Amino acid sequence: MSHSFEPLVLQVMWTGAKYAVTDDLDVIGAYYHYIQNSFFGTPTGGPAFCSDSSHSQCAGTYDAISAAVDWRFAPKWDLYFGMMFNQVHGGLGFGFFQHSNIDPTVGLRFRF
Repeated sequence: MSHSFEPLVLQVMWTGAKYAVTDDLDVIGAYYHYIQNSFFGTPTGGPAFCSDSSHSQCAGTYDAISAAVDWRFAPKWDLYFGMMFNQVHGGLGFGFFQHSNIDPTVGLRFRF
């Protein structure tokens, strides 16, 4: 019995920038984009071409945007705040309870 195998191809693209507003304040931003093809990676052939989230082998995309502010308010100390928004579609969303998410973060750091 002959089976056709399609290899997994995951393309990853990203870009980002950091800008020093002042000597003590940085603004950071980034964008991420993944593209996965529909692939057949099992001896049984896997699913036929699909682009929904019914199976991890379906075609899909992932997009994320992040931004952060980093303030160095004293020697060796900084305070930061950031936010990330992401979405998954198709096979990359397989197993996710939510297909979009917002992730905030805030912190205080001491540098040695």
